[in-house]
Amino acid sequence: MTTATDFVDYIPSDPVANLAWRIRMREAAARDLHLQRALKQAAFDDLLFFVAGFCMLHEPRGIVKELPFVPWPHQPPVLLGMDETITETERTGETVDFLVPKSREQGASYGYLAVILRRWLRDRRFSAGLVTRNEEDVDSKVNMGTVLAKAVFMLAMLPSWMRPEGFDFEKHRSLSEHTLWNPENGATIKGTAAVPNLFRSERLTVLAFDECGSSEWIQGEKDYAALASTAHVANTRLLVSTFGADAGAFYEAVEDKKKGKSNARMAVLDWRDNPKHTRLACVVQVDGIKPLHPEEETEARAWLKDHSKILSHLRRSGFIKEGKTISPWYVGQCLRPGATPRSIAREIDMNAKGAVGKVFEEAVLERMKKECCKPPMWRGRPVIDREESVLTGLIEDETGPLKLWFRPGVDVRDPRIAVPDGEYAIAADISAGGTGIASSNSTLCGLDMATGRQVLAYAIKGMKAHDFSRVMVAVARWMRRAFLGWEASGPGESVVEKEILGPIGYYNVYYREVNPIGGKREKKPGWSNKKESDKLDLFEAMDIAFASGLFTPRDEEMIEECGEYEIGQDGKIVHAPTRIHKGAQGAHGDRCIAAGVAWLMTKDRGSVEKSVDKDRLKAHDPPKYSPAWHMREAARFKRQQDGVAGDFPFEGIESWQ
Repeated sequence: MTTATDFVDYIPSDPVANLAWRIRMREAAARDLHLQRALKQAAFDDLLFFVAGFCMLHEPRGIVKELPFVPWPHQPPVLLGMDETITETERTGETVDFLVPKSREQGASYGYLAVILRRWLRDRRFSAGLVTRNEEDVDSKVNMGTVLAKAVFMLAMLPSWMRPEGFDFEKHRSLSEHTLWNPENGATIKGTAAVPNLFRSERLTVLAFDECGSSEWIQGEKDYAALASTAHVANTRLLVSTFGADAGAFYEAVEDKKKGKSNARMAVLDWRDNPKHTRLACVVQVDGIKPLHPEEETEARAWLKDHSKILSHLRRSGFIKEGKTISPWYVGQCLRPGATPRSIAREIDMNAKGAVGKVFEEAVLERMKKECCKPPMWRGRPVIDREESVLTGLIEDETGPLKLWFRPGVDVRDPRIAVPDGEYAIAADISAGGTGIASSNSTLCGLDMATGRQVLAYAIKGMKAHDFSRVMVAVARWMRRAFLGWEASGPGESVVEKEILGPIGYYNVYYREVNPIGGKREKKPGWSNKKESDKLDLFEAMDIAFASGLFTPRDEEMIEECGEYEIGQDGKIVHAPTRIHKGAQGAHGDRCIAAGVAWLMTKDRGSVEKSVDKDRLKAHDPPKYSPAWHMREAARFKRQQDGVAGDFPFEGIESWQ
């Protein structure tokens, strides 16, 4: 029987009351053989009665080390689902796997062991295999963390009259062979590590794979080999695991189930369904952190107030973001030494993509795709006069590198007609150029600084930095003399800076403050990416701007690239395709960097006093080397030396002609 009966209703769910009930039943059964048989039969008929009435847990972290296994509300569907699947596959002969994606500390291991142990006690010739990632996790006489040691503990804590007749732990448990044998009905439980040709020549009732989604299983494709080897060994396989990455056999099995591509069954053990772990739970929103349960609101708000500094730290560090549920238990997990956003995503939030430390919140990126990203209103190729660094025309082409989220006016050469009125920030991520499989994009991202909306994207592969610097300036001039910035490392520092501030002569550029140790504070052009924290700060500000609606992205390719950035094992930010392909084609999240710098410029310019006369910005540049041109460049040079941000104020010059 695999469904719950009324028997379990007689067992208290409060742990103290539960223990009192167990003591009364054992004392009564010790004097009454009929009661023994009745309790044993009820446990064999009803899995939940067996668990709640007789199973114990070993919990070394608490004052009380041995606790009654009273199922949390989210555990019964998982336990019953496993048991029902085994029953059906025994009857039909079909092969059906049962998947349990889970958060840490949800009692999953003791759960599937209870299902298996009850059948080992009850079913003649029942056989189960327990598979772990390595030999050390299989069995031990002293290490209670091994799967067979847990099973032996549960068996030892049962009343003697529920254990098999004639059972002796010394005779019927083999540490060398990792087995438990039931002398009364011939049932067996065998443990093993994930080794080649796992159980290939055997036939079992059920197989349980412990933490098969962990990185140790995934490395070397141990997970695929184990599942392939056991494909015909048992009709039911229980795959119970947290996510080690958004890859591997367990991850793919869960994704296939979600998409309806497999006959597997699935039940989830999520900490957010656990009443113990969700006490005083709150949800992170754009406008703050709000209590989740009305009945706990007063206490939850007091907790939020008392922990405001810690929560701010966790938010800045990337542990908690918009849409996340948090609680005192969850925050405690985040504050543990060694915890990272990557480990919390993997082990607590069951976020398979976040399990590899995604820098940007997946839910926010998905919302950006759905609500903000749009096809460009115009797409094509700009015609650039490389000598003068000006845009002289536009050629419409559905595969062109330039995307505009506005439709250019009829005279594309005149910014006053072609480009909507406004102030724009344009930022670049510059590659070294080159051809072949290792070449990567140089990109531009343009934002309307008044609204935070993306208006422009440009991406081209293989263009040399020298040539791209002239494209940058030409597009910036065309976009009503836009505020121009770039990543000041690699080509951005060695080539572009010298070109733009040298022969090209474009000075409405972004300057960062530099404060050398023991030196005088100064300003340098471009955004610095010298320290790992520079990129993290850039992306964090961008992620918050997405979530709060301050930055409205339009380019879906850029959002896709945001999702490719990860926090690696060493805490450093890496671009996944670059890491996976080792710098080959598809590497570099160029659009994401350019967008981040554009947002940084937009934020910074918003706090800088603007002395530019907007009406004069509608005019063309003066002819190169004309008197007006020389006056403008001299004034800009002086402002640059004085450390004044922004473009040249046009007072005193009536006309550029």
